[in-house]
Amino acid sequence: MAFDGITISSIVNELNDTINGGRLYKISQPEADEIMLTIKTQSGQYRLVLSANASLPLAYLTDDNKPSPATAPNFCMLLRKHLNNGRIISITQPKFERVIDIEAEHLNELGDLCRKHIIAEFMGKHSNIILCDDNNTILDSIKHISAQAQSGKFYPEDLISFLILLTRLIRLKLTESILMKQYLQSLYLLSRRCFQAIQE
Repeated sequence: MAFDGITISSIVNELNDTINGGRLYKISQPEADEIMLTIKTQSGQYRLVLSANASLPLAYLTDDNKPSPATAPNFCMLLRKHLNNGRIISITQPKFERVIDIEAEHLNELGDLCRKHIIAEFMGKHSNIILCDDNNTILDSIKHISAQAQSGKFYPEDLISFLILLTRLIRLKLTESILMKQYLQSLYLLSRRCFQAIQE
């Protein structure tokens, strides 16, 4: 089954029904490109797996626990530092993209309430799991694929929805071959700058 925007929309709905409002009880990284979040809610305990595997990126709930390395990787340690015992307050799919944004609130070292985002991108070899602060500044990512995913950079918010892009392309009455070309390009996250370049 293709892990496309429609599938992710269904997953986000399920996660909102099950783990939204729950506490992040445990965070582990059983694989180099995978994290497991153990979440406690009023209805029970859940384990959410987010995988940025290049050939099979996934997000799913499981009853099975996975063994973790004796020494936690740096990304896992950072997640624990910022999010351990945090509370999930929203789970969204930005603009129908192949992205899941899990927002959680927690107390920092000074006791102030802060918010962080775990952003999972499911895009084949470009899949990634990114930790951002409330200003969308990237703190770290499970894979350092490009300069865009480096800490200190801003996570892009100016994404054009695939559905909006496709509608505009149809209105432009492009030929079938050009429409297919633009469809393939739109499977990646496109900024407004990229869209403007396509229009030109």
